[in-house]
Amino acid sequence: PSALPLPPPATFSLAVVAAPPHKVAEAALLCGVPLRIAPAADGAMSYVELAANATPGRRARLLGEEGLTAAADTFTTGERWPALVLHRTADRHGCTLLRKGRKVAAHAWDEAAPVPDQATAAATAAALAKAYGLADPRPLTALLRGANAPADRQRTLLGLLGLPPLPESFGSRPEALTGLPDAHVLVSRGLLAGIRESLASATSSAAGSAPARERPPRAALPRTRFPRAAFPRPRRWWLLHVLGLCLAVPAAAYAWWSPDIGPFREVNSTVAALWLTARVTRAWCQRRGRG
Repeated sequence: PSALPLPPPATFSLAVVAAPPHKVAEAALLCGVPLRIAPAADGAMSYVELAANATPGRRARLLGEEGLTAAADTFTTGERWPALVLHRTADRHGCTLLRKGRKVAAHAWDEAAPVPDQATAAATAAALAKAYGLADPRPLTALLRGANAPADRQRTLLGLLGLPPLPESFGSRPEALTGLPDAHVLVSRGLLAGIRESLASATSSAAGSAPARERPPRAALPRTRFPRAAFPRPRRWWLLHVLGLCLAVPAAAYAWWSPDIGPFREVNSTVAALWLTARVTRAWCQRRGRG
């Protein structure tokens, strides 16, 4: 009888984010997967990992094994702070740098793999140094060019970048943050719920930073009416706007449906669809008013 195939090696992932936990939680509302967030560096930074999910949704299933990297891609979109996702198996250790919703650099230490060349290591070191404000990337280059003791090199990388050390339980069990103080789980949300909470969070933040203005009484507010257009819009205007609306609405729906598109593009496509809808609606009301 043929031998049974060996199970794939367990992969552990943990993100070190250069932002406090409440900032990460606000940015991660649209990730679609549950995340466990714990404070690091006295609350100035955060540890993030995937939390157990008994009933994963469609977006969570599509993320696959790189779920934490995809989640970091989402919650770093539109933010200035970077996230370093650390990966670990029995004999392979690596890291992925994400910033502003895209993967900037990646590296892996594997004793069985060839050592990366000088140009590749220098480019990765330069990207890491730029993200974390280091003036001299040469120590990073030397660290990336070695292959022995991958676990020690991964820990040394955090020290060179000024990041907090890894939790002791990382690499020994799937959920390494459960024992850390003040760790909490950000539950996964549906698409509409995530959008609603993101808008509410942005509104409350803007209200807290902007001075309060006195609102005029309701009776003093004039009733909004659509003014009549000075001239009828030509057929070409209607054709272009209706065609644009037919393209923008499906594009916005697909952007919110697909897990591979970040929130920045989702919001842009939605704003474009709403803008075209408002113009067509206003023009139609003006046309009826002329009649």
